[in-house]
Amino acid sequence: SKSPDFITEEDRSRLSGGNNTRSQLHKNATASYEAGFDCIENDDYETAQQHFQNALRARLTIYGANHSKVTEVHEAMGHVAVMQGDTEKADYHFNIVQTRRGNVTISA
Repeated sequence: SKSPDFITEEDRSRLSGGNNTRSQLHKNATASYEAGFDCIENDDYETAQQHFQNALRARLTIYGANHSKVTEVHEAMGHVAVMQGDTEKADYHFNIVQTRRGNVTISA
């Protein structure tokens, strides 16, 4: 399976072209990121991951893989994976965070 960081040229073009101006993309990314946390509060982890995935794709398009705004989405996805009991997925995301940031904040 492909990395969640994988984005096709078609995706990149679609996400950054047409009505998706950079500012619209930025708004979409922020809205998706915040919606993910709303879902966590309601214990809807699957939908939270979908919102974070949307935020990740948009932020990858805007900032590129090594930006802190991308890393924080991976961190959120890791925490949700822990709550879902998916240690493999959690490890995947936390490894990206550790590689890019050098540390990770584990929330209780």
